[in-house]
Order: sequence, then C-alpha cells, then structure tokens
Amino acid sequence: MSIKQFNYDAFASYYDVMDGTLIEYDKATKMISDTLKLQKAKILDMACGTGNFTIALHKLGHDVEGMDISEGMLREARKKADDLRFSKHDMRKPLRGRYDLITCMFNSVAHITPKELETVLTNFHDHTRYLVFDIFNFEFMDKNFRAYPFIDLIYNSPKLKIVRFNNNTLDREKHIMHITQETWFQEPNKPAELVKGSWDMQIYTRQEIEELLAKTGYEFREVFGRFDKEKGMSPYTKESISMIFFLQST
Repeated sequence: MSIKQFNYDAFASYYDVMDGTLIEYDKATKMISDTLKLQKAKILDMACGTGNFTIALHKLGHDVEGMDISEGMLREARKKADDLRFSKHDMRKPLRGRYDLITCMFNSVAHITPKELETVLTNFHDHTRYLVFDIFNFEFMDKNFRAYPFIDLIYNSPKLKIVRFNNNTLDREKHIMHITQETWFQEPNKPAELVKGSWDMQIYTRQEIEELLAKTGYEFREVFGRFDKEKGMSPYTKESISMIFFLQST
C-alpha cells in the first residue's frame, strides 16, 4: 500500500497566499505552549512547510528548528526567517537529538500510510517528551464529505489571481481521500496558467489513532477539535473536522 503524494515544491511560492492564512499561528502556538507549560523549550517543528508555525513558536521564546521533505517549502521558510534552522528531512527516517516537544501539524501525517505512521510515532517517541500532531477526523468526513466538484479558494490581488477547483472522492473502506485539484493562476497582462494535481490523504477515526498511540507508547494530555481563529483551538467533538492530539511519551 502506498499514498500518492502532493507536489509541494510546485506550489511552494504560492502556499502562503493559498493556505497559509487559515489559522492564527500565534494563538495556536501559545495554546500549545501554555497547555504543556513550556518555557524556553527545545522544539522540532516537523513538516514545517513555509515556516509559519516554526516562526510563531520561536516568537514565544523557544529554541525551534524546522524540518520538511520539500526543498521548495524550505526555501520559502528561509526567506522569512534566515536566522532559524531549517533542514530537509523525511519524517519516516531516524532522527537525532532530544526535544522537549515535536510538533507535526496541518495533516502532515495524512501523507503516509498507517504502517508508516506507526514507525514515525515510534521514532518521535524516542526523541521527545511531548508530541502534538493533527489529522482529519474520518467521522466528520464520512458525514460531511462533498462528493461533487466545488471551488475552495478564490484569491484576488493586484499582482495575482488564483481560483482552485476540487473534485474529490472518499474511499470509506480504506479511509483514504483522493484529492483532484485544478488551480488557475494569473498575473497582470499574462495568460492564465492551469496547474493540475492529484494526491491521497489517509484519514483516521479517534479510535484508530488511540490504538496506534497505545502501541507506540504515548499517553493523552489533551485532544482538541480544530484550529480556531479566536481561541487558537476548539474543543474536540465527533463533529470536529480535525483531531489535534497533545501527547506525552511514557
């Protein structure tokens, strides 16, 4: 079994205007820091993307480094914070060093198989005291999945216009969402450019994640439901689109 990957390099220079403003990074990172009572902690932000979460954690006074598999995303991160440490790393590979906290946010673990996730969780366990990661909630998707074409993004500025279409399917047996997107980009006085992409995301129920965590040596601290613009994160319910797990290595 394999998961078809998203080409983050192709969209790295557009990521922040497309998906980088969906949450309040400062509020979310402060909620993590306060919940775990962290002070000047050593933190690894795995799958850091363009560095928004890494930078927000650093602003709280923590010693933070970011890692990602995409060179394009790392390039954008370094442009914004060349004083921070950003390096290329596949989360499925062994880590070095010891951290107070590892964060792995924004459904990054949906890009790997359940067996690979077990390996990743085991690997993280040996290198951190706390782990925070999020994943789409299958129970929400099962009830609310949009099985028809739809537009999920319209961005309009003097220098760039973006329109993104989705036409996705949900494999309810394997808990995999197959995503197909067409994204139109247009700069002033230039023809519109179409970029097509398709990839998979592995989705879990809370019970499935809890079973994985029991096998890999974690205990629960908190579970939140989704990122919230006002509070940082909202309480978890079965109707939550996401599950954000706060865990401690045992």
